[in-house]
Order: sequence, then structure tokens, then C-alpha cells
Amino acid sequence: MSDMRTVFIVLAPPGSVPTAMAHNVPVNQTLESMLQVMLALPATFQSQEDWGPLDAYLLCDLYGQEISPAILAQNVPFPGVVIAASKEGRVQLRGEMLEGEAAAAAVANSISMSLLAQREDKEDKVSTRYARFIQGGYWRFEPTPITAVDVGLTYHTGNRRAAAQLLELLEAKGLRCKVRVVRNDGSTSGPEAARSPSQDARALVVVMSQAHKDDPWIAHDIGAAWAEGIPVVPVLVGKWDKEPPNILAPYQRIIWDKQREKLVNELVAQLGLTPWSPADAVADQGPAE
Repeated sequence: MSDMRTVFIVLAPPGSVPTAMAHNVPVNQTLESMLQVMLALPATFQSQEDWGPLDAYLLCDLYGQEISPAILAQNVPFPGVVIAASKEGRVQLRGEMLEGEAAAAAVANSISMSLLAQREDKEDKVSTRYARFIQGGYWRFEPTPITAVDVGLTYHTGNRRAAAQLLELLEAKGLRCKVRVVRNDGSTSGPEAARSPSQDARALVVVMSQAHKDDPWIAHDIGAAWAEGIPVVPVLVGKWDKEPPNILAPYQRIIWDKQREKLVNELVAQLGLTPWSPADAVADQGPAE
């Protein structure tokens, strides 16, 4: 699963020829922030042009479906193309003069038809850049699944101190967590017994000490995560003078007392919440003209 994605944006400002740029951005970056970068370009070059505010544009995917500026990069429909057409222009279509959203929709449709042809045209930089975007494979992306929870966390009550510290660090990073606490009498709190915290999550973390290494609830949740196909991160706390259980063999284990910062940073990176710089948003992934 990638934590970055390349999104190809075509911007059709009022009174100007369309321009296009490929943005390689974190998957959790909004379309709004990407477009703000493009709309600021005239000022960057001290141009007399003003491309207007974002709310003056109609946003569509490659197939003409309207999309919201709040959408994340990871959720832009395949193949990762956004067309932003100004609603302040006028277009003549079949003898009729269109304005506002109707004009913007007509422009977006024309751009879409041109892109779908996937032809390089020396007179049309937008279609040429799109053809290279497709040919270069920059559209390839394994979408992050949309889930209700980022991290499932399972631990025994005997390890509650380390687990509470870990939970605080995860939530401070903006991760949504679902927790199962295993009690000494074998009962649990959190999700109902039939459901693991790994369900509807993007990763499972199990906090485990040697005293509770054979706990059946922990084994159940690891097995559920394996069946879901999501990463499992075992966190070992306290002193261990015996090998961890075999069920942990496929997974890279983290020693809590020594590697807690590494654990949190790796999880955040894996879930696409890595810090990003505004400079990342203007990286054009296509070959130079």
C-alpha cells in the first residue's frame, strides 16, 4: 500500500488556455490544497492574470462526474485525473451561448474527450502531458481502503500502562483507534466478543508481555487480522526470556521500551499520514518538455 499518489490536474481558467500538472502528494492530502497551489501560479510568476478562487470552478473526474474539493488524493477516481473548469467563462455550443456551470461542464467534457483519446499533440501540451502520464505509469496506485478505524489495539489488562501510553501517542497523530482489553477472568471490554478490533481497521497492534503470550483473545485478533489481510504489529513489553508464540513468526516485532517512537512513526507512515511539505504538491512527475 503506497502512502503517496500522483494526481493529474487539468485547470481551465477563465479566458486562458487550459494547463495541466501532475502532483505527487500524500494520499491524505485534499484536492482543495492541490488546486490552491495551481491557482497561485500566476502570482508566482508576477502575471497579470487572476485565475480566481477555487469555488469559481467546477471539479470533475475523467468521466465527467462532479467531485468535491474536500476529497482526498487516495479517493480521486481512477486513473487519478481531475478537471477544474471555470464557471466564469462563456462557451458557444451548437449555436447556443452557455454560461456559468453549463459552460464549465461543456469545457470539462471537451477536455475529457481529448484526454481519453490519449494522443500526443505538439500543439496541445495538456494532451501531451496526459499521454506521458499514462505511458509512464504514474497513474498506478493501490487505493487505501476506506475504513471506520485506522488502528485496532488489543492488550491484556496487565499491560495497560504501556498500552495507554501507546494509545495516547497514536491518537496524538490523528489515528482513530478501536481497543479490546482482555481481563484476568478471560472476559473483554471493547468490541463485542464476535468481532476483532482489526475488523474495519487498517492495521492491528497487539501489546503483549511474556505472562500473557498465550492469551486466546490475542491469538484470535491476530488471526482475524491475517484473514482481513491487514498489517499486524506485535509490541513486546517487559522482560522476555522465552521465544514469543509462533503466531507472531510472520511479523516484525517491536520492543516497546526501546522502539516506541519507531513504532508510532512507522504506523503513521504506513497509513498515509506522513508529514508533507507544500513543495511536494508542485512536483510534476512527467518527463520534461
